[in-house]
Amino acid sequence: KLTGTYGTTFNAPSMIQLSAPPYWGANPDLKPETSKNIELGAEKQHDWGVTEIKVYKNEIKDAFLSDTTTGFNWTNNGGLNTRGVELLVNANISGYSVDFSHDYNKSRLKDALTQSIRRPQNTTNLTINKQHGKFNSRVQLIKKSSSIDGGNKLGGYTLLNLATNYGIN
Repeated sequence: KLTGTYGTTFNAPSMIQLSAPPYWGANPDLKPETSKNIELGAEKQHDWGVTEIKVYKNEIKDAFLSDTTTGFNWTNNGGLNTRGVELLVNANISGYSVDFSHDYNKSRLKDALTQSIRRPQNTTNLTINKQHGKFNSRVQLIKKSSSIDGGNKLGGYTLLNLATNYGIN
């Protein structure tokens, strides 16, 4: 199956961004953010599950930027361009529901050569679910690559979530 989506968004500034006390960096001239998004994908159904690949592009104009070095002054930057590819696999293996995804993206401020702040280039997610009678157990592993924040490198991290629930009814 081939898929495609196109969308536009609009994000108005909040009242805090527009009219907060001056020490919070309010900017009454802040423009709304707008964006255009396009995504193309291909999906294949198998006996054991589904595989899917998507490519996407997102262009944001007048993105909100808070400059923490000058007291959180809100401004509009030139924009943010994000392009990427996402791979997804959903499978049922011996009664286990296995979901895997990997997202690779390049997210750049307009006319910049480096990855945007706090936006990891790689995100991987593995989730395994198993139903045991009225119990449903889940293990989730999320890995995000390092990113930058104002010239400082933020280390990547791995997060492990364990959950079990019991269906009373």
